Amino acid sequence: MATVKKKMLIKGEKVHDVGYRLLLTNLADDLGIGNFNAKNVKANGRQVVRVLLGSSDENINKFFDLAKKPENFPEHAKVDSGAITIEDCEEYVGTLDSFRMRFMTEQQYKFVDAANGLLCEFKGSRNDTNQNFANLTKETRNGFTKTDNDFNTINTKYGILSENINAIAQSMNKIFEEFVAERKDFKKELAKERKEARTATKEIVAAILTLAKSKT
Repeated sequence: MATVKKKMLIKGEKVHDVGYRLLLTNLADDLGIGNFNAKNVKANGRQVVRVLLGSSDENINKFFDLAKKPENFPEHAKVDSGAITIEDCEEYVGTLDSFRMRFMTEQQYKFVDAANGLLCEFKGSRNDTNQNFANLTKETRNGFTKTDNDFNTINTKYGILSENINAIAQSMNKIFEEFVAERKDFKKELAKERKEARTATKEIVAAILTLAKSKT
C-alpha cells in the first residue's frame, strides 16, 4: 500500500495536558500507523493538538474516524464542536517509535519539574509550619508569663490579706489576754470582798452573842 501523509488538528478549550497525545499514540500503534507525530500548539487563543500521520489511506481514515468520536476523547478534554479536521500534509513525519521515545522523555522532564514544584511547595509549607509553630510557642510562652504574673499578683494580694488577718488575729489575742487578765483581777477582788464580808459577818455575830450573854 502507498504511504500518504495527513495532518489532523484537534481544537478546543482544553485539549492540552489531558492525555490526548498518549491516547492518539496508542491508537496509531493499534492501527499499525508507522509514522506519527503529535504536538501541542495554540491558534487564535485556542488549544490545538496537531497530529501528523504517515500510513495507508485506510489506516489514516480509521484513525480519523475513531479520533473524532466523543466517546474516544480523553476524560477531561473539552473539544470544540466540529473542530477535528484532517488535510494533506507535505511535512516530514518521523516514525512512531521515535516520537514515542521523545514523548516519554518529555513526560519524564514534566514529572521532574512537577516533583521539584511539589518539593518547593513542601519546603514552603514546612517553613510556614515552622513559623506557625514558632508563633504558637511564643504565644504559649507569653501565656505562661501572663499566668505567672497573674499568680504573682494573686500571691501578692493574698499575702497582704494574710498579713491583715495575722494582724487582726494578734489584736484579738491581745484583747482576749487583757480580758482574761482583767477577769482574774476581778475574781481576786471578788474573793477578797467575800472574805472581808465573811469576817465582818463573824464579827457582828460574835458581838450580838456577847451582848445577849451580858443581858442574861
